[in-house]
Amino acid sequence: MALVTHDVEVTVGTGQQEVIRREASMRRTFFNEPDAIDVDSREYLQKVAEEIQQYFHDCFVDITWPECPLHRRHPLWLHQGSWTCEQMSVRVARLGELRTAHDSAGRYRIVVDRDRPGLTHNER
Repeated sequence: MALVTHDVEVTVGTGQQEVIRREASMRRTFFNEPDAIDVDSREYLQKVAEEIQQYFHDCFVDITWPECPLHRRHPLWLHQGSWTCEQMSVRVARLGELRTAHDSAGRYRIVVDRDRPGLTHNER
């Protein structure tokens, strides 16, 4: 859960640990049911991150979390372990590797390392 926690803390800040723990626990309980289909750790982590994202949107914690640094009007979505701009099919950062800076109003802005290999196009 350190990967999800990192991305939450560098964007919306600390104070969301209980939400992260609750979602992780609920997913573990669900995936450990006797009739559950085998789920690997990547699928589990993806589902936890998606549920946290949905919680942030539904509860107005941050309705575009994590905000796309290319457009700033929609969220990035998690695909194959990477936060991705679906409008451009561009991978921005791997889960757990969001980097941010803050603007003069204190809002986070995700920093994109355009020179980093392997993070330029979505691999769907």
